[in-house]
Amino acid sequence: MPRRAVFKVHKAKYSRNSPWMVRIPERLQQAERAERRFFKEETETKAYPDRLILDLCNYHTLALGLTDI
Repeated sequence: MPRRAVFKVHKAKYSRNSPWMVRIPERLQQAERAERRFFKEETETKAYPDRLILDLCNYHTLALGLTDI
């Protein structure tokens, strides 16, 4: 069974404009091109991991539909 990516939501102390932060798991950092993402609102921050996982699942589904021609 594959390991699930664990996203951690933190309150960032060093950013006034974007006080919420998500740490991106090491396996997804290359795809997302970041180690951390900053957000202004907590609701945005909590929705980000779900959106990222959905985007990656859609990408993999599209890749399965490719032909070898």
